Amino acid sequence: MGCTNLNELLADHQRYHSSFQIRNFIIRANGHTPFGMYRQALRELEGRWSALKGLVAERRIAEVTLLSSVENDGFEHKLYDKLRELCEFYQIADWLKEQIGDLTVEKRAELDEQYWCTQMLKAAATDALSSGRISAKTWNNVSTFPEPLRAKLYVELHALQTRGPTALQAFLEPEIQLPEFPPLPSLMDTLLKEANDAVDSHEHALLSGREDTDLGDVLEVNTNRRLHSALH
Repeated sequence: MGCTNLNELLADHQRYHSSFQIRNFIIRANGHTPFGMYRQALRELEGRWSALKGLVAERRIAEVTLLSSVENDGFEHKLYDKLRELCEFYQIADWLKEQIGDLTVEKRAELDEQYWCTQMLKAAATDALSSGRISAKTWNNVSTFPEPLRAKLYVELHALQTRGPTALQAFLEPEIQLPEFPPLPSLMDTLLKEANDAVDSHEHALLSGREDTDLGDVLEVNTNRRLHSALH
């Protein structure tokens, strides 16, 4: 039986995803192209931003209702890990935004088309590597593309079936590598402040007997400027 204190062991527990998981299994695996990665990063960022505000509101409610400290044991640890995740997704999204540039309606449509074409070729390569042929599901998905894009993909898929494993593997590799983004204390502090600001804007909703319990995001106009300053 070990001698390590229970609290010491629990201090090593990392909630949520590791940095390796975030970069490789959430962003790169699901995104593939820079635009796809950016879109995935924004999706993750939005969800975790809402979750952080929920945690801050949870703590505020605990203070208002005088909940016992036992019920909130480990809260700061959980809050730190949520901030750590949010901070990394923020930095990834910010870095990808620099690669992509401004998104006009036309540019978004073009990048979205490229993303889905790449996804179809990736699916076909995966089929060919795993079973030696392209699956009916992949062919069916390609059949929903508009002409002349569909005809172009058909040609590429037929050519893909004759390629060797090394060439097929290239279709599975995301277009870019993501740098590592260590947690930035300044950015984490800024994000936490913004979450508190959002909850402060609706502090009345934390009081009992009120129906307007929306804890939506009402931030000051300089939010993006403060985040950018903390990041750089």
